[in-house]
Amino acid sequence: LTAVNGYLLVGGSRVVIATSANISIDGGVAFGEATIGSKRIGDLVKGDIKVTGSLTALYEDETIGSYFDAETPIPIVFIVTDSDARNSDFITFNIPKAKVLTKEADDGKKQLVRTHNFSAEINGAGGPALATDKTIISVQDSTLQ
Repeated sequence: LTAVNGYLLVGGSRVVIATSANISIDGGVAFGEATIGSKRIGDLVKGDIKVTGSLTALYEDETIGSYFDAETPIPIVFIVTDSDARNSDFITFNIPKAKVLTKEADDGKKQLVRTHNFSAEINGAGGPALATDKTIISVQDSTLQ
């Protein structure tokens, strides 16, 4: 999949001036405790999942920055397709509740670009038969059957 095909939704609105985006998912997996008399670790222990990331966008207005100022949790959705066709394969990363942590500006001798770091939170308002899932992130890949 190529990054040129796709788009970004922030707070429910399409961001057409995004220049880059990244997501980091840490599953919090660690080795279990060693036991006396054994030469191996018995198990892996799952911790809390942590999702962080950043997006950069050409500065157009204060829409994304206002979420930082107000400390308002917002949904962020990354959609990447393999072509411009209506039935193209895609992968979607849906973060139903994220807080924008920064609004740093790079105003060198070029267009004004802002970097917005974010951290995802569990969406306690989601659940079955609701508009969003009760999760920290969901991933949909159209190529998986």
